[in-house]
Amino acid sequence: EPPAEPDTVVRLSIAGPPADAPEPPEPDTPPALDELLERARDLGATGLRFSPSPDGVVAHAKVEDGLRELDALPNADPATIAQALRSDEELDVVLLPTRRGDIVHVWLASDPVPLRKLSELGFDAAAEDTLRSTLAERSGLVVLAGSARSGPTSTAHALLEELATAERSVLTIEDPIERTLDGVDQIEAGPESGLTVAQGLGRILQTAPDAVFVSETADERTADLVVRGAEQALILTTVHADTAPDAVRRLVGLGADQSVLAVSLRAVVAQ
Repeated sequence: EPPAEPDTVVRLSIAGPPADAPEPPEPDTPPALDELLERARDLGATGLRFSPSPDGVVAHAKVEDGLRELDALPNADPATIAQALRSDEELDVVLLPTRRGDIVHVWLASDPVPLRKLSELGFDAAAEDTLRSTLAERSGLVVLAGSARSGPTSTAHALLEELATAERSVLTIEDPIERTLDGVDQIEAGPESGLTVAQGLGRILQTAPDAVFVSETADERTADLVVRGAEQALILTTVHADTAPDAVRRLVGLGADQSVLAVSLRAVVAQ
């Protein structure tokens, strides 16, 4: 005999959402990204970062003093953002996996800041006259002290513009080259060229230049070459230091010969 029917029968069914239920939110679309890219460029940002948040993604502009929040994208998906950004071949997109989710960082190519002349850098008249007199010399060391983004490289570019004449052989060894300068022969150090700053400077000094710019003195060999090279040419270099005395101590700490430094040093500009 067939089994008896239970007294109570519970029938289950899987139903779809109600007809009037809202549609699930769609991910943010590329036009929103275009607007954020434009806003970041207007701020002079070097990059645009999309970081995961509990509700989606937050967009920040990478500006000189840190990150500045632009907008929250509650329904954004990092993979979709990265794919949309990578469709533009001019953008350099980096994906960083973190425990909270992927960070999407895009580097922005910004218009170069106009090259400023020495007279436009804000030095008082006495300091400017001293620098011009120093640039007229055929040998000696000029040290530009400061942290990154405090201005020493901009000052160096202004001084190089003053030095770049048809009568002078002016060369640089830079890591990296930040700006192309008229009348200056620039050499880039780094993996692509296979040169360190010290190696490049050593080769430059063998050509008996009139003036040389070294983008940074940061190791013992470079410090030695900078100080000794200043006996035969005018050498400009940046050093990470907060004050003029700190810059001198930095060179000595790197192993520069103090007696040679005392003779070669012409000026220290702290910014």
